Amino acid sequence: MQNHMIAWSPLPSSISNQRTKRLSPYSETKIWEKDDLFTIIKYETNTRNKAIVALMWDLDARPSEIVLLKFVCIFNAFTNK
Repeated sequence: MQNHMIAWSPLPSSISNQRTKRLSPYSETKIWEKDDLFTIIKYETNTRNKAIVALMWDLDARPSEIVLLKFVCIFNAFTNK
């Protein structure tokens, strides 16, 4: 009989928030607010670009990370809740 290791991870609510020690290279005026995001999405005509901007905001991702996503991964993430 094999020993099976059970992976354990703490609940997100039990993890304490820690502030980063590094300084952000961006000033407060350079960071987009949610209203700025909605304005950009509202005036963008291409659906693909709207999705890219929304994903970059939601995932806090770089453009290269968004490009590597597959449509199936995104679709499954929203339908398998």
